[in-house]
Formats: sequence, structure tokens, C-alpha cells
Amino acid sequence: AKAKMECGTYREAIDDAKRAIQLGNEDSINAEIIATAKLNLGEYKESIKYFNDIIDNNAENPINYLERAEAYIGVGKFEAAKSDAVTARDQSANNYHRVMSILFELISSYILDENINQLEELYHSELENEFDMTWKLDELRSVLNENDLSKDDKKQVNDWIDSLSEKSDL
Repeated sequence: AKAKMECGTYREAIDDAKRAIQLGNEDSINAEIIATAKLNLGEYKESIKYFNDIIDNNAENPINYLERAEAYIGVGKFEAAKSDAVTARDQSANNYHRVMSILFELISSYILDENINQLEELYHSELENEFDMTWKLDELRSVLNENDLSKDDKKQVNDWIDSLSEKSDL
């Protein structure tokens, strides 16, 4: 299932992970594969259900909160996305995961019409740190474009994503 995830064959990855679970391999990695594959397929509600179960069983993995935050953004639940982003940021020692957490928090706070000045400063200061890009920013753009955001909101959010994208090109 992992290899199929890496190849982008998400439906096959889901099938393999479900088969492994049926065969008694209840390893959380199989549930994570299903949740992430559903996220990548744009099946946000299903993805959230899987991430809820995963987080209920292991609340210590910031990546699960980050991915669930992205799924929440996909369904327009910005309060929940912000909450998960804050949790991921608080739990993560990885610079890149911190940047993504702050980006998700920034996007959610902006859409919720909250004051973002300090958060935006924090985001840009975190971009100065060294990290390896692993998030698929085009997928994030796609998730955001599925929301009913105004043209100005989409532009602002894409500007933040662009600053992260520029960092990855260095």
C-alpha cells in the first residue's frame, strides 16, 4: 500500500490497506494510508472520519493533525482546521511541519476574519528556517479552490503558498 501511495495510485493503496486490515494487520499505518489517500482524492469527509479514529488512538503524531486540518479546509470547516493546525504546530519539532501548521492556521484565521498580523509575521520568520519540502502545494491550492472563497481571499492565500513555494525553489 505504501508503494502505491508513493506512485499516486490512491485507490489501489486504499484497497491494499483495507485488505491488510481484513487480514488482521490492524497497524495504524494502514488507516493512515487510507486517510491520506482519501485526502489526496478529495474525499475530505471520509478522510476526516479516518483521521478522527487515528487521532483518537494516537494523539501524538502532528502529521495526522496537519492532514486532517487540510481535509477540514477542504470541507470549509475553518475553526476545526485552525484548531488542528495549532495542535500540529505545538507538537512538531520539524521545521517544515511547523511552517505548514502555521500556513493552515493563517489561512483559517484569515477566512474567519481574525487578526492575522502576528501569525503572518511568525509564518514569514519560520520560512527563514531550513527544511525539506514534502507537502504537495498544488494539492493544497486545489483544496482551497474547492472552497467558495472570494477572488481577493484566493489571491491572499495563494500569495502565502507562493512564498513557501519560492522557498522550495532555493
